Amino acid sequence: MTYISIRFPNEYSDSKIYLKDIFTEKDGVRFCLIMMRQILDTRGAFLHQEKE
Repeated sequence: MTYISIRFPNEYSDSKIYLKDIFTEKDGVRFCLIMMRQILDTRGAFLHQEKE
């Protein structure tokens, strides 16, 4: 299992919140890889069901 450190801003205002402020670069890459893997796994399962 992979754990990712997430930092939330102390205050929310009208300013924009960027991913670079929430994740470190290393954790951001991990997050993207995990999300891409889940999408590919879901798509693979969908294609497998269509063949049957």
